Amino acid sequence: MLSMGFGAAALGLGACAETVVDPSGDGAGAEQAAAGGGGTAAPGAGGGGHGGDGGAELPVGQCSPPVEARPFDRGLLPLYLNSIAFDRSGNLGMTGIAQTRIDLGGGELQPRGGMDVVVAKFDAAGNHVFSKLFGNGSDQRGDSIAFDSGCNMILGGSFAGTMDLGGSSLTGGRSLFVAKLDGAGNHVWSKRLGGASALDPLFLSVAVDPTTDDVVLAGHFKGTIDFGGASLTNTTDGRRPAFVAKLNAAGQHLWSKQFVGTVNINAIGIDSSGDVIITGEHGGSVDFGAGPLGPDDRLAHGLFLVRLDASGNHRSSKRWEASNTGTNIKGMAIDASGAALIAGSTECGIDLGGGPLEPVECRRSAYVAKFDAEGAHQLSRLLGSSKLSGAESIGVDPSGSAFIAGMFGGTMDLDGELLTADAEDGAGFVAQLTEDGSVSRSKMVVGQLDQLHRLAVDPEGHVAVLGRTWESVELESGPQLGRGDFVTKFDIAAP
Repeated sequence: MLSMGFGAAALGLGACAETVVDPSGDGAGAEQAAAGGGGTAAPGAGGGGHGGDGGAELPVGQCSPPVEARPFDRGLLPLYLNSIAFDRSGNLGMTGIAQTRIDLGGGELQPRGGMDVVVAKFDAAGNHVFSKLFGNGSDQRGDSIAFDSGCNMILGGSFAGTMDLGGSSLTGGRSLFVAKLDGAGNHVWSKRLGGASALDPLFLSVAVDPTTDDVVLAGHFKGTIDFGGASLTNTTDGRRPAFVAKLNAAGQHLWSKQFVGTVNINAIGIDSSGDVIITGEHGGSVDFGAGPLGPDDRLAHGLFLVRLDASGNHRSSKRWEASNTGTNIKGMAIDASGAALIAGSTECGIDLGGGPLEPVECRRSAYVAKFDAEGAHQLSRLLGSSKLSGAESIGVDPSGSAFIAGMFGGTMDLDGELLTADAEDGAGFVAQLTEDGSVSRSKMVVGQLDQLHRLAVDPEGHVAVLGRTWESVELESGPQLGRGDFVTKFDIAAP
């Protein structure tokens, strides 16, 4: 087991992105290097464009030279990280917010004031590939990342004023943005979307179609938002409509639509047929395309799972009444069959189609559920503990196994394997589930944790989790003292 520190040497990786004509509107310059507060991208080696002497061919299905996958962690970072993702070669990307000086392995990065977007990538062994800051002295935020089939990074977030991601500057008040960076962190295209408010920071989720490399965006918005087609405008009184939009691989608008109501889209996914799946929570009534779901009462809390086809047309939608806001959906993953797996927490119970899930004494408990590509219920179960538990994120590996990350207190019985947390602080957990929903393996993340809120699974089934501690945490490299965010990658099957 190997742990890597911030001083690890960068592996020489070349850009694996195609040359893309920048979309019309707020975008520019696939040939320009990304600007920002320092940081270096590892250069390509050799004339073939992918690295290696004389452009040696890469293994089939890879977009960077193969590196032996190893466990590693990033220690404690003075950052607020929001998203992690693996590309098809096992490189790990991350994004979030930086407010203080940081060195992620490629040299010191100095924010320009306020909050800056941070993006970074590490290879399968934990070596630094690139790290960058984007900022202007105001407040910027990196919300979500995903990778396309060429290992290009799709980045979504928000900014205020003017932001330069390496192409033409994006300008215009508080706004959401989306950008594509190549495998070395260089700018390919970027777009200002609008739709944000200084009084109500909004989160932008991104996903990539595994077949076409189309980019799907989801979230909710204020005012007007423009993806390149007809603008969407929030005309509701105090409600927060949600949007889903699709851009092609060059960032050009394909379709966009809004769902009127008070809607929070917490997760988005795309299956191999191009279906777009969204899930989250809403208050009152909302129409996703098949008629209103839920009572016309803003205080009525419900959960939803909606499937649109590749053109944005409604295919199926489900709503479940939730007794209180302690019942939620936090994460979703799509497996190779197109089935949607969701994970979250419930307090006083919910029936997702397989019978009531009822925690003891309304004690908050983690749950997981699975629905096939037609929306039919396949399984649902609790992952409770003697105190409280909650699932925050879920992913799937190529074999169909699901991995769930979250927090718990007391003792957690995972199908006969007992996890016991510290009496006061609780602990994080990662559980691997087979296709029938039974727990096959589990792992604890021990420390004074605030949250364990993001999980990603690489093509070989290795797991990375993102968390936050206020005092200490046990990572692959040993105990880490202090306050900050951490990312750790491991093989859950290893002893």
